Amino acid sequence: SWTTSLADKIDTTIWANAAWGFNRSSNLTANVAGFGEVQPSGQDDIKWLEYGVRLGYRLTEAVTIDANVNGVSGTGSSDTRLHAGVGLRYRY
Repeated sequence: SWTTSLADKIDTTIWANAAWGFNRSSNLTANVAGFGEVQPSGQDDIKWLEYGVRLGYRLTEAVTIDANVNGVSGTGSSDTRLHAGVGLRYRY
Protein backbone atom coordinates (compact mmCIF):
# COMPACT_ATOMS: atom_id res chain seq x y z
CA SER A 1 0.00 0.00 0.00
CA TRP A 2 1.03 3.57 -0.53
CA THR A 3 -0.51 6.61 1.21
CA THR A 4 0.29 10.21 0.39
CA SER A 5 -1.08 13.74 0.71
CA LEU A 6 -2.14 15.30 -2.58
CA ALA A 7 -2.96 18.70 -1.07
CA ASP A 8 -3.43 20.26 2.36
CA LYS A 9 -6.87 18.63 2.84
CA ILE A 10 -6.70 15.70 0.39
CA ASP A 11 -4.96 12.34 0.90
CA THR A 12 -5.07 9.03 -0.94
CA THR A 13 -4.14 5.38 -0.47
CA ILE A 14 -3.55 2.85 -3.25
CA TRP A 15 -3.13 -0.83 -2.37
CA ALA A 16 -2.89 -4.29 -3.92
CA ASN A 17 -2.47 -7.88 -2.68
CA ALA A 18 -1.94 -11.14 -4.52
CA ALA A 19 -2.96 -14.58 -3.29
CA TRP A 20 -2.71 -18.18 -4.41
CA GLY A 21 -4.79 -21.06 -3.08
CA PHE A 22 -3.10 -24.37 -3.89
CA ASN A 23 -3.70 -28.04 -3.15
CA ARG A 24 -7.31 -27.29 -2.24
CA SER A 25 -9.51 -30.16 -1.17
CA SER A 26 -12.77 -30.58 0.67
CA ASN A 27 -14.72 -33.44 2.21
CA LEU A 28 -17.81 -31.25 2.53
CA THR A 29 -21.07 -32.66 1.20
CA ALA A 30 -24.65 -31.52 1.61
CA ASN A 31 -27.85 -33.48 1.17
CA VAL A 32 -30.44 -31.19 -0.42
CA ALA A 33 -34.03 -32.39 -0.11
CA GLY A 34 -35.51 -33.21 -3.51
CA PHE A 35 -32.12 -32.79 -5.19
CA GLY A 36 -29.70 -35.21 -3.57
CA GLU A 37 -26.08 -34.97 -2.48
CA VAL A 38 -24.06 -31.88 -3.48
CA GLN A 39 -20.26 -31.66 -3.37
CA PRO A 40 -17.94 -28.69 -4.03
CA SER A 41 -16.54 -28.34 -7.53
CA GLY A 42 -13.56 -26.49 -8.96
CA GLN A 43 -10.89 -27.75 -6.59
CA ASP A 44 -8.05 -26.63 -8.88
CA ASP A 45 -5.44 -24.09 -7.82
CA ILE A 46 -6.78 -20.55 -7.79
CA LYS A 47 -4.96 -17.20 -8.00
CA TRP A 48 -6.45 -13.78 -7.37
CA LEU A 49 -5.58 -10.12 -6.93
CA GLU A 50 -7.22 -7.70 -4.51
CA TYR A 51 -6.79 -3.97 -5.13
CA GLY A 52 -8.23 -0.61 -4.22
CA VAL A 53 -7.95 3.13 -3.96
CA ARG A 54 -9.20 5.56 -1.30
CA LEU A 55 -9.47 9.33 -1.57
CA GLY A 56 -9.99 11.37 1.59
CA TYR A 57 -11.00 14.98 2.14
CA ARG A 58 -10.36 16.49 5.58
CA LEU A 59 -13.42 18.46 6.71
CA THR A 60 -11.92 19.45 10.10
CA GLU A 61 -8.82 18.52 12.10
CA ALA A 62 -10.72 15.51 13.44
CA VAL A 63 -13.08 14.51 10.60
CA THR A 64 -12.25 13.16 7.12
CA ILE A 65 -14.71 11.84 4.55
CA ASP A 66 -13.46 9.05 2.27
CA ALA A 67 -14.54 7.63 -1.09
CA ASN A 68 -13.18 4.21 -2.00
CA VAL A 69 -13.23 1.59 -4.73
CA ASN A 70 -11.88 -1.93 -4.29
CA GLY A 71 -11.99 -5.06 -6.34
CA VAL A 72 -11.03 -8.70 -6.69
CA SER A 73 -9.95 -10.38 -9.95
CA GLY A 74 -8.81 -13.93 -10.39
CA THR A 75 -8.71 -17.21 -12.23
CA GLY A 76 -11.26 -19.97 -12.12
CA SER A 77 -14.50 -19.11 -10.35
CA SER A 78 -13.17 -15.82 -8.93
CA ASP A 79 -14.21 -13.57 -11.84
CA THR A 80 -13.92 -9.81 -11.22
CA ARG A 81 -15.92 -7.87 -8.66
CA LEU A 82 -15.78 -4.15 -7.89
CA HIS A 83 -17.19 -2.38 -4.85
CA ALA A 84 -17.47 1.33 -4.07
CA GLY A 85 -18.29 3.13 -0.87
CA VAL A 86 -17.90 6.15 1.35
CA GLY A 87 -16.54 6.37 4.85
CA LEU A 88 -16.11 8.79 7.70
CA ARG A 89 -12.91 8.92 9.77
CA TYR A 90 -12.86 10.59 13.17
CA ARG A 91 -9.63 11.24 15.05
CA TYR A 92 -9.67 12.05 18.78
